Amino acid sequence: MDDIFYPLHTFKDQFTFEPLIVNEEKLLQKKNIIICGMGGSGICVSLLKILYPDLTITLHNDYGLPTIRDIETTLLILNSYSGSTEEILSVADEAVERGVVFCALSCGGELIDRAVTLAIPHVILPSIGIEPRFAIGHQILGLLALMGEKEKTVELKKAIAECDVINAERDGKQLTQALIGKYPIIYSSKNLYPVAYLLKAAVNEGSKLPCFVNIIPEANHNELQSFVSKETKKDSENFIFIFVQSPHDHPRILKRFGVMSALYNDEGYAIAKLDADHTNHTRIFELILTGYFAATYLALARGSDAYKTPFIHEFKKRMS
Repeated sequence: MDDIFYPLHTFKDQFTFEPLIVNEEKLLQKKNIIICGMGGSGICVSLLKILYPDLTITLHNDYGLPTIRDIETTLLILNSYSGSTEEILSVADEAVERGVVFCALSCGGELIDRAVTLAIPHVILPSIGIEPRFAIGHQILGLLALMGEKEKTVELKKAIAECDVINAERDGKQLTQALIGKYPIIYSSKNLYPVAYLLKAAVNEGSKLPCFVNIIPEANHNELQSFVSKETKKDSENFIFIFVQSPHDHPRILKRFGVMSALYNDEGYAIAKLDADHTNHTRIFELILTGYFAATYLALARGSDAYKTPFIHEFKKRMS
């Protein structure tokens, strides 16, 4: 990959993808949707939930068939970018054993092989050589297609077309300077938590750096004490807090961010703030790009390969 920022500079191009549903005639639209996915494939599901809160979506990121209360009104989608995610393949195995109908989304691998063998509805994603966490455009469009959400697809493509990648890169590069030499701790309300978690994962995988995420107000009831105390003041040089906020967060949550800033400042901690209107799809994806650029620039600063995850691959090798 000649351009280390290729997945980001071409990010908007993903949204020109027109998913083709194989065996579409067998696909029945249902009121409730359960999507099974791990890692980047699971993050796409969480993003869909904040992009379209009117959709009844449940994420299942574990082994085995999820609990399905009403099979007649539920669409089960298996999403594995590689097609070889063992947790998702275990869902497929159990679904077949119990006669539960499902559809699939993947670049290929065993999941698509099974979809072809079983003649079930599925979408084959473009394989462009990028990590699943960067391929969220292809995955989200594929999921919307399987859910029959054509209007939402058109709406989303318009929002992405307005994204300012240049400004996102500038903001990401600037954020990197604050991150160097520190462990990031990311806080957000539930409105932007999927984005905050995505940024955390990007730092983990891309920058090869421990990074932590939690949700406000829950973190104020426990985690807060671990940082704001005289006994841990010596640790302030090791961490930076990143507040991911929406102007539409609950007023008391916005106040919590303000009080946290004051307390952490008193203890000598560094603080960075990222703002995005969680009701504006363009702003959400610009925030995602900002975080992706920051994680990639941080990888460069640390001398790390932003795209290879050898320790994760070694773990998977030993698991198999």
